[in-house]
This record gives sequence, C-alpha cells and structure tokens, in this order.
Amino acid sequence: MMTEGINWGDVATWAAAFIALVSAFVTVWWPHRNRAQASWFVIDYDDVDSGLHANGLSLWTPHNGRGTPDKLLRVLNDGDGPGFNVVFTVEEGEAAVASVDDNGANTVVTELPTVHVIQPGESVPVAVWFDSDDAALVIHWTLQPTRLDKHVYHRIALRGKIDRQPWKPLAEPEHDRGCNLTLYRLAHFHETQLAHRLARWKRNLISALKRRR
Repeated sequence: MMTEGINWGDVATWAAAFIALVSAFVTVWWPHRNRAQASWFVIDYDDVDSGLHANGLSLWTPHNGRGTPDKLLRVLNDGDGPGFNVVFTVEEGEAAVASVDDNGANTVVTELPTVHVIQPGESVPVAVWFDSDDAALVIHWTLQPTRLDKHVYHRIALRGKIDRQPWKPLAEPEHDRGCNLTLYRLAHFHETQLAHRLARWKRNLISALKRRR
C-alpha cells in the first residue's frame, strides 16, 4: 500500500502563516502591554495641622462644613503616564482636593471636584474625613487615549479591613459611556446630508418619471 510523502511545501506555507500570525499578535499586544499609565502612591501626614500648614491650607474652610480633616494625604502619580480627569472619593467617608493660588499678596484656596490632569511626578493634597472604622481612598481617572472614554479606578486602604485589589486599575462598573455611535447614526439618519440628498434624488426621479408619461 502506497502512502503519500510529506509535502514540505505545504508545511513551510503553514509554518510561515503561523509565524506571521504570532508576529502580528506580538506587534499589537506589546505596545498595548507597555503603554504609559498613571500609578498612585499615597503619602500620609502624621500631623494633619502640620500638613495643612505645609500645603498652604491653614486658613482653608472646607465646603462640606466638616472642619479639620481626619487625614491629609498627598497623592503622587509615580507612573510613567498622566492621569486624566482624576476624581478622589472615599469609601465610608468623604474626600476633597484643594488647590492653592498664592500671588504674593493674596492666597486663594479652591476645591476641585476634578483634577483635569496629573502628570508623572506631580502630586495633589487630598483631605479625608471618615464615617467608619473601615475606609479606603478611591482614585478614579480616564485612561489614554481619552477619546475612548475608558474610566478606571484604584482603591487604597486607609484604615481598617479593606479587600486587596489587583495592582492593575479596574474598569468603572457603572460608567455611562452614552449610546452607541453606530446606533445613533442609524436612528438619526434622516438628519444627515446623505439622507437629504437621497430624498432629493428620489423626488427628481419621480418627477422625471411623471414627465415621461
């Protein structure tokens, strides 16, 4: 009984295709894996009053009416990429970010609901008030490219028992990214220039057919 020999040409073709597939995967995955990202390190002031004074916040009156914070933190971006649209919250508590503008004659303290961008090496003071014995600082920000609107968060335990989180940020579970662009375009197709052109061509075609009768 005769058996066909191995077709080394086919083997070489499949091997080349497999190598090309692996190469394409690595080409796409490696830059994504090593893209610049923000990372966070928290400095905790031992004495709140000294920390407020060091950050120019001695005369600051928090808008929440809660008085002197239970903790004052300085949150540093120790990553290799910026954090965009950064928001600080506290599980079982409250947080506030204060910006100090000192022109030499006057000192103005402004509370920021969102820090638009924190570059690598930059830091911001974050005041914290606790409502429970277990509390965590939650940092929310937008990954780049920001046009993809991908919001993530990272939790850092401040006191008590807080579940550990992976070192990678987690996707915001309830972030509303709006409606799908393709579905929106389909639903509003009648408003587009193409729809108006098609309607005009249709009217012209009907008029031409009527004139030929």
